[in-house]
Amino acid sequence: MRLLNIHITQFRRFADLTILDIPPTAKLVVLAGPNGSGKSSLFDALLLRYRLDTRYGWSGDTKYYNRPEDTIRNINDRISVTTDANKRFAPGNVYIRTAYRNDHEFTTHALTRQGAILERLSLSRLIEPDATVSTNYQRLASQAMEDVFVNESAKTTIGDFREKLIGEVRSPLKRLFPDLSFVGIGNPLDQGSFHFDKGASKGFDYKNLSSGEKASFDLILDLVVKKRSYPNAIYCIDEPEAHMNARLQGALLGEIVGLLPSESQLWIASHSIGMMRKAREMYDVDPASVSFINFSGHDFDQVVTLTPSKPTRAFWEGVMHVALDDLTALVAPK
Repeated sequence: MRLLNIHITQFRRFADLTILDIPPTAKLVVLAGPNGSGKSSLFDALLLRYRLDTRYGWSGDTKYYNRPEDTIRNINDRISVTTDANKRFAPGNVYIRTAYRNDHEFTTHALTRQGAILERLSLSRLIEPDATVSTNYQRLASQAMEDVFVNESAKTTIGDFREKLIGEVRSPLKRLFPDLSFVGIGNPLDQGSFHFDKGASKGFDYKNLSSGEKASFDLILDLVVKKRSYPNAIYCIDEPEAHMNARLQGALLGEIVGLLPSESQLWIASHSIGMMRKAREMYDVDPASVSFINFSGHDFDQVVTLTPSKPTRAFWEGVMHVALDDLTALVAPK
């Protein structure tokens, strides 16, 4: 599924916002703009529309969602979307990751039923923390148990099974960090955690990874686990660049887009020079596959209509100003 248009009225940052003309061929949509410009508010609106359409409900926190001058009482009337499927959202059509991702360490002492991924949503608002590494560990280990005893052919070797279990995560992680290898999930019944090799260090726990390694592993693992349940979805990631240097940011974006199911679309809200550069490289290869939406310089207390921006010199000057303004003043003071 791919998002083509969205209209938001009297919701959080927006008095009346319309985004039009996202090409149905756009695999990646990049929201650019400074903090507070409304990028996360757009994701909140999309998440709420999805929760209402699929009857998951919402938090009812009117002080969070409403604007002071709110006159539209029915929340259903405030957010409308058009997709290439031309129908309401169904379970599995939208998946959103907040910028507040936090799972710095974990150990598992028992496997517990997690339920189907679509049985519940972990988020109802974009300000809520989204700790998924430990949950995804449970899902991966539980699926391994089921595969061993139910699904796998008797001809499958142990080596083939291990490769199937961790290979889809290990390969992109290895491309990002050539000296880091994802080697297993340990014993889920006795302080289980993800295990890695790096140089002379063998089998160390997830908690010993650097912040950038953890952030990259988290996003890759989450996509690998979730895409089976979200094969035709709009994926939204708020600030995927957290804890990473510019080179790693761009490389990670390439891996995320590569993991995306073929019929799906990725939206990111980012200030990252690395991710913007990678998106521009993808645009140069296929302009119809990437759209940039520029949130800079708009008064969202007024009626605003946005359409995809071409990555011109003026667009990049705005991106660089957001990312490097303080640095520019430091190295070249007036």
